[in-house]
Amino acid sequence: IIDFNAYTSFYNMMKFAYKPNKIDVEAFGNFKFFDDEKIYIAKPKKIKYYIMHPKDFYNDLYNSGWKIGFLKRMTKINFFYKQIYLLYVKKYLYKRKQIQK
Repeated sequence: IIDFNAYTSFYNMMKFAYKPNKIDVEAFGNFKFFDDEKIYIAKPKKIKYYIMHPKDFYNDLYNSGWKIGFLKRMTKINFFYKQIYLLYVKKYLYKRKQIQK
């Protein structure tokens, strides 16, 4: 029988979500979910493509189910993805508030 400690389990889940490693994003990024269409959780195009098509980057990131995994998989470097994600959420909420006015 495996004894799960709630604190350790939650810590590992948050670490996976906010600080994924390369193996995590490669393994789980190809998972699909279905809303109106088939969407991968974190499967970005090449960074060169997004340089030429910045609107596609924003749309793909918006549609991604795991935004931090999406950014990590696209850049393949360690970076402050959680802070970038929080800025993204802040900008999204601000735009949403402006639309509702």
